[in-house]
Amino acid sequence: MKQCIYCLMIFVTLLTGCSEPVGPESQIRANIIAMEDALSERSPGDFLEHLSASFIGGKQNRGDLTREDAKRLLGVYFLRYRNVDVLVSQVNVELDPYEEALATSSATVALAGGAD
Repeated sequence: MKQCIYCLMIFVTLLTGCSEPVGPESQIRANIIAMEDALSERSPGDFLEHLSASFIGGKQNRGDLTREDAKRLLGVYFLRYRNVDVLVSQVNVELDPYEEALATSSATVALAGGAD
């Protein structure tokens, strides 16, 4: 019986050692995956839940896209296309060294739509 308990303790220790660390960067990356899933499921509301009210973005970090602009863009895209495919790559997350509540992330995102 003692051997089973020791084996179980070793197994649990090994499992916890294999898990990924939970920190701000991993949480941001998890949010990006959730946003990608929301777009694939045609759920702009779920996507916007993860987008900060102070979001600014756009092509090449020009800062010309607000959260409201993103909401309108998604609405138009989902009205125009029945099927939406999403590809997210080159995800980069930079935590603000002075303000722990702030971070900047960038990614290359491609949306493709089709009528079928």
